[in-house]
Amino acid sequence: DEIAYWLTKELKYAGQSIPEDISVICFHNTYLNDLNDTHITAVVTKPHEIPLAVADQIIQLIGGHSISSRKLSFHLTERGSVRAPLTYI
Repeated sequence: DEIAYWLTKELKYAGQSIPEDISVICFHNTYLNDLNDTHITAVVTKPHEIPLAVADQIIQLIGGHSISSRKLSFHLTERGSVRAPLTYI
């Protein structure tokens, strides 16, 4: 979110219009989204899901077990930083 926050500021400074010229999507949807003039569309996971998954993987590694990729659930919070309609895969 911090990168998206500053990116929107720099894009506007450079004369770009969001979402007309470029779309911006962030990950997590933190408080920075509320501070921005452009409300950024966000990919959001359940609270604490990522750090809990990482901690579990670390515990597995410490215990000598192998780990593999995990799929985490998410939802898209659509706001004004992306041209509609959005297409999900």
